[in-house]
Amino acid sequence: MFYDNFLAACARADVKPTAVIVEAGLSSGNISKWKKGVVPSGEIILKLAKMLRVSTDALLDGLDAPEDADAQNRPAPVIGDGPSQVSINLATKIDLLSEQSRRELENYIAYLESRDEQ
Repeated sequence: MFYDNFLAACARADVKPTAVIVEAGLSSGNISKWKKGVVPSGEIILKLAKMLRVSTDALLDGLDAPEDADAQNRPAPVIGDGPSQVSINLATKIDLLSEQSRRELENYIAYLESRDEQ
């Protein structure tokens, strides 16, 4: 059930469901609808998944879905202004890199930071 999966994702991210709803620009009344079994639109599910840094499948099918096995290794969600779309796109691409490529990227970012400090 979407409601249970949403609560589980919030709990794993250590954020309150109402904070996520408000940050998403939704009415807190949505929680009551979801509790009754109503499933939100795909657009809302995608927005919530990005905010909670889980897959849409995790919200629809549960956090134990194989596609979301690495959910607990993801960084905590940002509540407030939130990440920019560019940051979200980069994070998605970085998640697809091999571990070695991620280390190389971290080294390159460190190089860029040191170069910018000069």
